[in-house]
Amino acid sequence: ACDTKHLCFVACSQSRRRVAQTYYKDRTAPKACTCDPDIVAREANFSSLRKTPVSPSLRAVYAGAFIAPYKVAARVDWRGLSGEPLDAVNYAVLREASAVWRPAHPESLRVMHLSAYEHGVVARHTHEEAIRRVDAVIQWQLRDLCGTAPRRWPLYNKTAAVVPFFGGVNVEARALKVRALKASVCGLRRDVAAHVRLAVCDDDDRKVVNEALGALADVVVVPCPGRRSSGAFLPRPGHLPFLALVDAVEAFSFVDFLAFGGADLTWRLSEEAGAAAA
Repeated sequence: ACDTKHLCFVACSQSRRRVAQTYYKDRTAPKACTCDPDIVAREANFSSLRKTPVSPSLRAVYAGAFIAPYKVAARVDWRGLSGEPLDAVNYAVLREASAVWRPAHPESLRVMHLSAYEHGVVARHTHEEAIRRVDAVIQWQLRDLCGTAPRRWPLYNKTAAVVPFFGGVNVEARALKVRALKASVCGLRRDVAAHVRLAVCDDDDRKVVNEALGALADVVVVPCPGRRSSGAFLPRPGHLPFLALVDAVEAFSFVDFLAFGGADLTWRLSEEAGAAAA
């Protein structure tokens, strides 16, 4: 907790009841509480990292997804971050939110990271068996999220989502990625956001995604930087998430919340939260 002047963080002795608030409002801090020098130093260090695109501390945890007030997301210089590691996306929003994460509705929105599962099975099985297992999970997600009854969190109609997608050059891998993408978009459209925008680097990916998603999402091509090799243009997908957010901020100025997620993430509203919202 902070002291009354918000000058430092305080730590209370075990003999005193801890106050589960971020500040003491009109009350004075208990006498048994003192400024914690370790926390003060950590906060001061965090404040000095405003120009650092990726946090070296555990304060910013890479999640691959966020849902934030539109005004917070719009303040970030996404174009200036283009080319940074993906966890810079989360850290940038964290900084603009004054380093405070609060759940909009506790334990309501849940995200499953397919790549985390994929990495686990690839390490334990042959490539063929690992891909079979990953595809089986995707098929379950498609059945669970596409065309099923929506739950919809209370701010659904005021929320838009953006998903960057890069198919790559391997046809088999691209087909698997597209199926995972469809499950991701189905979850977003069913429970989270009334508007979903897909950002891709080239017309090849746009064609594939349009065929798979139909009217589920708007698909746009953003100008990814890249290089030419043997006459072919090879985009650099590392820039795509940031350019997708540049496009989304311009396109979704009419919403209150902006969600961002990778193409391998599936979003759900918990059954309990869905029942409460209904």
